Amino acid sequence: MSVTELRPRSATEIVDASFQLVRQNFVPLMTISVIMLLPSLVLSIVLRGSFVGSLLAFPVQLALSLVAQMAVILAVSDAYLGREIDVGSTIGRAWPLIGAALVAGLFVTFASSLALLFFAVPGVILFTRWAVAQPVIAIEKDGPVSAMGRSFKMTSGSFWHVFGTLFLVYLILIVIIGAVRWFLGKFDTVLPPAVLQTLAFLPGAVFYPVIAAACTLIYYDLRIRKEGFDMEMMAAELGAPPPAGSVISPAQPGRRASV
Repeated sequence: MSVTELRPRSATEIVDASFQLVRQNFVPLMTISVIMLLPSLVLSIVLRGSFVGSLLAFPVQLALSLVAQMAVILAVSDAYLGREIDVGSTIGRAWPLIGAALVAGLFVTFASSLALLFFAVPGVILFTRWAVAQPVIAIEKDGPVSAMGRSFKMTSGSFWHVFGTLFLVYLILIVIIGAVRWFLGKFDTVLPPAVLQTLAFLPGAVFYPVIAAACTLIYYDLRIRKEGFDMEMMAAELGAPPPAGSVISPAQPGRRASV
């Protein structure tokens, strides 16, 4: 079966499809990732050891990381729905989403971390229930409050499915990136700090799109399961009215993904 086939998927299938989508679209996704994240690396190297400089650079690095996240989500969404990825256009579509992504990201991070610090289980629950807030912002152009509410609604009744998918993808990436950085640590007395920092940056840049891809595919998986998104896309392709009760996003193209 094609990775872009619109159907419900298990946690392992979503993770596998995420890696496949990134592999099949490696060049445009890596281009987006490097364009948006490389300036942060340069700033980190240039301002290394300067507390004030790092503090001043933080807003720039945060903005770039948010645009990178939104751009990768949009690119993965395009690939999943059978459209070509245009790097320049995708980055351009991502810039206006910074505000909503920032508010939602800060709130989700703060609330989940606080709950995790004092009450471990509620923290995990909140993080999982808000897992698709950023894809909602990117794809449906919702505001931060609306996106978090929609994420909460979409994940209702699917907690273990979403949690299992996120746990699996994060576990895989932590093991891979950890192994690479452990290996690089053996050269910390041989290579210059700037070179080590650059090499340590590369695994994160390579696998950064995988997490965004997984969250995007979870988003579409929930829409297929709960909103008949696959039938909606089929109806749009045939020129028929969408099924009753379907949620139509203005960002969706009027055709079904290739199978």
